[in-house]
Amino acid sequence: MEKRNNAPVVLEKASIAAFGATAGREIEFDSKINVIRAGNEGGKTTLAAFIRFALYGFDSGRGDIEKSPKKLYTPWSGAAASGALTLNAGRRLRIERSVTGSKESALCTDIATGTSMYGGEVFGERILGVGCEVFEKTAFLSGALPVMGKDTALADRLQNLVFSADEQISGEKAMDALKARRNALKGRTAGSGRICELEADAARLEERLAEEKGVAAETAALEAEAARIAAEIERRMAEEAEADAALADYDKYEAFLLTEEHGRLRAEAARTAEAADIHAPDPEEIERLQELRNAHLREKERLESAEAEYADLKARRSTGDSEARGRIHRARNGYRKKKSLSGGFFVLALAICLFGGALYALSGNMLLLIAAAVGVMGFAVAGLIARRSAGIALRSEDFDSVAELAAAEERLAAAEEADKDTAARLVQTASWLDRARIAETEARNAFSDALAGYGIRGVKGGDAINELINRRIRAGALQAEAKSAATALEVFEGKEDIRRLYARAEGAVKPAKTKEQLAIEKKAASQRVNMYKERLAAVKEKLAALYALKADPLTTAERLSYTEELLRKARESYGVLSIAMEELKAAGDGMKESVSPRIAESASEKLAAMTGGAHRVLELDTELAVSCDSPYGQKNASHLSCGTKEGVYLCLRLALLELLYGERKVPLILDDAFAHVDRERTARLIRLLADSGHQLIIMSCDGKEQAALEEQGLSYRLINL
Repeated sequence: MEKRNNAPVVLEKASIAAFGATAGREIEFDSKINVIRAGNEGGKTTLAAFIRFALYGFDSGRGDIEKSPKKLYTPWSGAAASGALTLNAGRRLRIERSVTGSKESALCTDIATGTSMYGGEVFGERILGVGCEVFEKTAFLSGALPVMGKDTALADRLQNLVFSADEQISGEKAMDALKARRNALKGRTAGSGRICELEADAARLEERLAEEKGVAAETAALEAEAARIAAEIERRMAEEAEADAALADYDKYEAFLLTEEHGRLRAEAARTAEAADIHAPDPEEIERLQELRNAHLREKERLESAEAEYADLKARRSTGDSEARGRIHRARNGYRKKKSLSGGFFVLALAICLFGGALYALSGNMLLLIAAAVGVMGFAVAGLIARRSAGIALRSEDFDSVAELAAAEERLAAAEEADKDTAARLVQTASWLDRARIAETEARNAFSDALAGYGIRGVKGGDAINELINRRIRAGALQAEAKSAATALEVFEGKEDIRRLYARAEGAVKPAKTKEQLAIEKKAASQRVNMYKERLAAVKEKLAALYALKADPLTTAERLSYTEELLRKARESYGVLSIAMEELKAAGDGMKESVSPRIAESASEKLAAMTGGAHRVLELDTELAVSCDSPYGQKNASHLSCGTKEGVYLCLRLALLELLYGERKVPLILDDAFAHVDRERTARLIRLLADSGHQLIIMSCDGKEQAALEEQGLSYRLINL
């Protein structure tokens, strides 16, 4: 830890970023005397509070806003309370502090080196050497502190300040508090006090603990028995539940068998209904189909009769005449063609002969004559061959001569005349046959279309009618079967709730035991459960009686231990309080005998200077009561005027300042400290303060301090807020 030095502490500059109602202000201080001028609510007290904030931060432990600097000086804008303070304490330092809600940041920097100082420590304690409370009660003088009235003992304030540097802490009151606490532990009357009460409580708890241990042992045994019986009940209930589950599974399995039966009945009903849904004609339809068949048979008979008559007439026509006509036609045409060809060859032979003779006659060329002769011979031979082939054409048709061909033509003409009547009848019969074919086709198609409506094709009429009759018979039997199956399904569904049946059957498995075996097992388990429950009820009845005693040895032991610990601490506290009272008395006596005379001597000098010799002696008796000299001898300070009492108080503060800080000089902040002191005495007090060597920061609202400084011829820096 850095050793404290005696270098004077001088404030150089306060830079307020935001603090209470003040924001963006920068104030530079003189190293000796500074007068801060402002009216009421002008920011003087805020500036003084900011200096304390920079050095020590906020004390946020108080809830009342008037007693909580943090609540009082949190910026009205809602910004962070922040700013910086530059000072010289043997080295130039800059303290920066910012507080937002519960978050605080603080930094102390050596301006020359830029080094961070006093990390994690309270800067004011390190720089000034005292805590915030001592600083406030010595170097932070405020007229806002309560002014002693005639009925308030100035001696109390002085005694507290001398003893603890805190006006609120009283040595005498501390002694009274110690006595009260010691008497509360052990009074003067026998058997009174907290220690005696705790001793009685401990004896009573020891007796009760012994009783409760016996009850607890019996309770533990019965609880173990109850736990064993409860476990047996759970085991038997598990057996019962297992049997119940198995029976439920058996019910599921029975339901499953019923669902299978339902599925079979439904499938059978669907199958028979589908089988019965065949296209079978009723008797009237069969009779209509029979009439269509008979109509077709009649038309078929008519067609066959027409075909037979047409065939007979056609057969009666002379098929030989037709052949003869063909032979005659072919023989006649062949003979004529050959004869014409033979005549053409002969004509060509003649033409070549004449043309060759003419050429020879004209040219005399023998070769032309020979060529013409050869051509004539060739065409003549061809003509002969063609004439001969004409006879061959007659013979190829079985005619030996032209005469025979002519006779055949005469016979054919006679036969054709005889066949004209048959041909006329044949034409008439052909027309009748065409109409019969159309009628038969229409009757056949009508019958076939009617059969096609029942899916019958390519079956003979009689067989088709028989098939439809048989189908009608089968349809009746299938419909009866389908009705029977539908009735069975309807009866089943009438007896069972099908949806619930399938829900019951879900997850069914075939059981390993019969339903009767499972029922026996369930009954046995249920009987055992009831038996063990009766036993458990009896045990619980005994436990209830023990519980009614509310025996709790553990709690009693804890209470006994706690009581013994309280007793031990009370006895220790009693001893400590006795020692503290002795030490406090000794310390108080030492303080009165040694420190008080020193304070009184120093304060007397300052009081004489302040009052111009009106009061020269300030005494503190053994009870630290303050008295001042008067024309009538030493008088209690309560006889003094308000301004004089305030002056006495300030003189005592200065004396105490010398005692606590020694030769070290620190800034003195006087916030309306002379409010009740008259002008003349204010001037003398200002002189005392100026001569003390401390830096003075005087807050003034009426200019009285400024006038006193000028009256004393003291230089100062005036700062108007």
